Amino acid sequence: MGRVAVSSGTGRSILRILITGALWNNLSSIVPLGITIVLNPYLIHGFGIERWGLLALAQSISVFLGPLGGGLGGTMGRYFALYAGRDDRVKTTETLLTMSGFLVVLAAVVTLIAWWAAPPLMGVFRVRGSLEPEGIFLLRTLGILVGAGFLHNLFNAVINARQRYAFTNTLSIVVFSAGAIGLVLCVKTGAGLRGVALVYVGQQIIASAGTVPLAIKYLSREGLRFLPIAEIKEIARYSSSVQLMGVIALVNNQVGSLLVGGVFRLRAMAFYNTGSTLALQLRILTYNVLGPLGTHLTHTFATGGHEGTARPFERLQRAWVVMTTGISTVGLGASYFAIVEWLGPQFSLGGEVAAVAMAGNLVNLWTGVLTQYLAAVGRPDVEARYGAYAMAVNLAATAALVALGPLGVATGGAIASIVASLYLLRVVRRRYRAQTVSFLNEVPVLPGMIALLVTVALEKVAQPFAPQGAVGLLYSGLPAIVGLLAYGFAVLGRRTGAFLAALLHAPIELSKLVELALFA
Repeated sequence: MGRVAVSSGTGRSILRILITGALWNNLSSIVPLGITIVLNPYLIHGFGIERWGLLALAQSISVFLGPLGGGLGGTMGRYFALYAGRDDRVKTTETLLTMSGFLVVLAAVVTLIAWWAAPPLMGVFRVRGSLEPEGIFLLRTLGILVGAGFLHNLFNAVINARQRYAFTNTLSIVVFSAGAIGLVLCVKTGAGLRGVALVYVGQQIIASAGTVPLAIKYLSREGLRFLPIAEIKEIARYSSSVQLMGVIALVNNQVGSLLVGGVFRLRAMAFYNTGSTLALQLRILTYNVLGPLGTHLTHTFATGGHEGTARPFERLQRAWVVMTTGISTVGLGASYFAIVEWLGPQFSLGGEVAAVAMAGNLVNLWTGVLTQYLAAVGRPDVEARYGAYAMAVNLAATAALVALGPLGVATGGAIASIVASLYLLRVVRRRYRAQTVSFLNEVPVLPGMIALLVTVALEKVAQPFAPQGAVGLLYSGLPAIVGLLAYGFAVLGRRTGAFLAALLHAPIELSKLVELALFA
């Protein structure tokens, strides 16, 4: 396929930048995930399943307020990346100042909505007794933080556009670690969900204190003015599609949690949330690679237009599909065993939910680079169309299967993810870019099947000897590692010898390994 490690114009190769970004993004997810694995059993026991379920419910409700940001999160990510590609600090400043004024008003609206809606929502979800005032306090606080987060994310987008992955991810790890310490103190002091709310406030303060000063360094005094009306209208048109897409994605991601919380008891919510969260964490680890890919495609489009972006898109899509197929098939094979060995047999329902959710993610992840390409070239409306279709199928499927309990809800969501992913491919190829390479053509089917079978077989053999708790979760990862190795060798085929030779070379050239594995 040719090499992708071409110059970025900054003295660093594109491939090296992408690898660095992916590693930093995943480090900021792996560290919190490791802390969560160790901490969650303690928190569940300390808070109790009912309070833990209420915490998960409040978080799901607060997430619904996020799309009220007008779609400016994704929009600014694209525009700031375009400006960074041309090192246009004046336009970056104008845009940041204009959008900040808009978001201050939205933050106030979101705060009022959360404050008013918190008490009736507790009634809707049948939260009673001493948990009710705790839930109201937490939800109102989360509403305020969502509004504050709008502004924080705006400044963060400026930094991400400059590919400062080490800084943003180090700060993310510090913020999460501080929050974990705070949650432990909440259990020890009996502060309950009120204490959790205050911990979240502290996290937001730390994050903003680190992000804002660095973002200011990429601004210019000459840009201290508002954008012209014509440019505001252009951003508004783009943002409207991103806004719709955000609302749709939110419904798709959260409808399962809210449906389980509304129809079943909080105990069922705890089980469902455990399984869906594990699947989501694996998805996040994979999607962390997309941020650098999307920024690179946007930089490329800023200088090369559609023609200059087409070839990098095709190469990155192939690499993405190969990578996500391996991760997803191994995750599918190990997920049930991981939950059971982590939290015990009583959480087997959570393991089943995780496996079903990962089956849906397997296909949906293949669309990742395609959606980044659509955003880079200024076509978020295509993804919004796909998202609307996904939402319709998701609502219909989960409603039809809700009688089967939390597992039925998860199954409905997985079916919707698969159907909608195929629909996106159809829309793009038939209506917008008929010559776009299908991600289905890049799927390594046989290596994926080998990885799944190897992982499941080894997990079954190892399960009787697995300990419980965080150590058990790590234990379940050993068969998964073997499954990944089997997948890797199956994908490499005749290139295995060259890959092993490069691996044994000292010092190891990581970019060369990635080139051989995914781009050769």
